[in-house]
Amino acid sequence: MTEQPTPSLSAQRTMVLLRGSLFTLMLNRPFEKISLADICRHAMVPRSTFYRYFSDKYDLLNHSFDIFAEEIGISLDIRIIADREQTSAFFLTLFTFLQKNKATYRRLMISHHQDSVFESLQHYLDSRLYESILSVFPDGPPNGLPARMFSKIIASFIIAVGKSYLESDEDVDISLLVDKISLCANEGFLFGPVPNRN
Repeated sequence: MTEQPTPSLSAQRTMVLLRGSLFTLMLNRPFEKISLADICRHAMVPRSTFYRYFSDKYDLLNHSFDIFAEEIGISLDIRIIADREQTSAFFLTLFTFLQKNKATYRRLMISHHQDSVFESLQHYLDSRLYESILSVFPDGPPNGLPARMFSKIIASFIIAVGKSYLESDEDVDISLLVDKISLCANEGFLFGPVPNRN
């Protein structure tokens, strides 16, 4: 993936306005019912300016996912599940952020449980992880799974864990949760040889 040039300050401000507009609108109505006109009107950005940066609202949504990952400090590199330490660091960062903003993200999740936001998030994670697998393991993952299947499994796992956390009404000790989740990524479980059970 080629590195994109840093946008100008004016472009960055416009993108912040558009992301903020989308996020605010998504708190109050389903993504499918948010039009491009709604986003532009709320951001006070002309539609022609929107098209300088994004092709459609799904492109803006994916850009928002990129910025979200960057801002909370998580890397969507397949090596996040290479061993317990890396898996723990990834989920600790994610859950710490979600815990601080649980009411907001829970509200988002509830209002978008039946529209394309989670499908878009699944596709986004799958794409980023697939690119990472091809970069890290050009001959395919050492566990023998097809790269595309492997990326889909990990993307589904991340979404399922995040949704489960947001759906839970119980107080959950994040450290304990992270420790139990990271057991799934014991070195060897996903990357090493399958142990002989005989």
